[in-house]
Parts: sequence; C-alpha cells; structure tokens
Amino acid sequence: MNKKQKEYNDLIKPIENDIINSFGRLLSDPCDADDALQNALIKIWNKLDKIKKHPNPKALILRICLNCAYDFIRNKRIRVKRIDKTKPMDSYPDKSQSIDEHLEARTFKKEILFEISKLSINQREVILLRFVNDLTFELIGQALGCKEVTVRKHLQRGREKLKKQLTHLLLNSKGHNYG
Repeated sequence: MNKKQKEYNDLIKPIENDIINSFGRLLSDPCDADDALQNALIKIWNKLDKIKKHPNPKALILRICLNCAYDFIRNKRIRVKRIDKTKPMDSYPDKSQSIDEHLEARTFKKEILFEISKLSINQREVILLRFVNDLTFELIGQALGCKEVTVRKHLQRGREKLKKQLTHLLLNSKGHNYG
C-alpha cells in the first residue's frame, strides 16, 4: 500500500459509512448516489494532500461531499429538463394511493421544497443536513465551518420561516397523510 492509499484509508475509512448514507439520503436513487459518491471520492483523492493539512479534515471531506451532491442534483435537473420537459420524474403514482392523494402529496412536497429553496443558503443547508441526513449539530457545524450554536440558530430561524410559509398547507391538509 502506497503512502496516498494509507492516508486515504486513515481519513476516509472511519467516515465512509456516514458519507455513503449522506449521499443515499440526499439523492434517494442508489444509482445517483453511487455516481455522486464516485465524483466526490475522485475530488477527495486529487486533493488528499490539502485535506490532510486542513485543521479539520473530516469537516472538509463532508463539505466536499455535500458540494458534490448539490452539483449532481443541479446537473441532473438540467439533464432531466432536456430529456423530458413534459413528464415529471415522480409522476408515477403509488398503487396504494388514489390519484387525488398522489397529486396532493406531490403538490405538498413541491411546496415544501420550494419554501426550503427560498431560505438563506445556511438555513437551507442546516435543515437538509439535519432532517435529510440526520446529522448531529456538531457534525453540521464542522461541515459548514461554524459553531454548534450558530447551526442551532440557523435551524431555528429556518424552521420559523418554513412554519410561517407552510401554515396554509398544514391547515388545508388536515386529515391527510403525506408520509
């Protein structure tokens, strides 16, 4: 095993499962997660010398992975728009739902994602890392390069804004399960 492989094993192996799970949660589709993970690992491999000199290599690695996932999502949106402008990817209803329930759930999900996209970048990242990736406040702080208390404040402010913006959806959806 050469020096670079040893450094890679020392830095990546301990957090490898966290990285894989993060990509899986962010991207949902296992094939997309694998592709984005591969891109991130290439970037990490190429920047391994800089990463090992960083004061917090784990946080830097998580940041690189997060950026690669966002890049993949952005690029996929562009590809999907080019391929099929008429049929959304999630247009195939779950057989256990009626068409009305499926459309309501899809609309609800789009509204939530739209409102999340309107948050500040810090609030959006904290909300996604906390609720989608299920990361601790400490890990989120390391990944974003800020203190844990700052992470909590971004989360609080983001949740308050979302609550205010989505109240109309919650009032209209009483009795519906959007699981």
